[in-house]
Amino acid sequence: MAGKPAKTPVVVPIKIPVRGKEILLKEDSTPLFPYQIKIIKRKSRSKTEGQWLSAAKGIKIPLTKDQRKEVVLVKDSIINILDSTRDPKRLLMVKRGFGFTDHAVERVLTRIERLSEEELELLGPNYKFSINQETLEKITQSLIDSKEVNQFAEWKGHPYLNFGLNCKYDDRDVDIIVNFAIGILIVTMIVVKETGYAVQNIYSFDGKTFTKKTFTND
Repeated sequence: MAGKPAKTPVVVPIKIPVRGKEILLKEDSTPLFPYQIKIIKRKSRSKTEGQWLSAAKGIKIPLTKDQRKEVVLVKDSIINILDSTRDPKRLLMVKRGFGFTDHAVERVLTRIERLSEEELELLGPNYKFSINQETLEKITQSLIDSKEVNQFAEWKGHPYLNFGLNCKYDDRDVDIIVNFAIGILIVTMIVVKETGYAVQNIYSFDGKTFTKKTFTND
């Protein structure tokens, strides 16, 4: 019927035009429809591939209710394949199929463990090894438990889309942004809301070592 989006999914890979070339969209975790591809193509030519890959924000693609359900099913099925016990400690030990990007590690340190940008810089290239293991386990558990997905996916020049899983971390509502390029890759974390008493770890640096102080506030 005229005026309604086509219901036949587009077969991947899909050629997406960017400035100076075409790149392939290989997203197959949830089928995309022609109108969703048009949304990407409408804006994709405005930047080069490199500019999209480094952009702070990508192109937002509205997801249907069924597509959001499919994202949760894909997430759960991958977790079950990687570790049938769904144990966050065991999942973090998986060598292939689950992990955090460097950007995600930075965001966990600054947004969850509350290191300042200066403190993060002082840690140098070893910052990736500075996250508390308990923090990683709690983030992984919140992802395992998540049953809600953001209304919009995001395209940023990669072959796969980013999806936001709505999660709870202590008193905080957080969005864990993932893609399914190779299993589950956590791309970043966004703190949406904090309520009640927040336990905060504040770090100070004396030139040699970090000192952590914990306090609560409302």
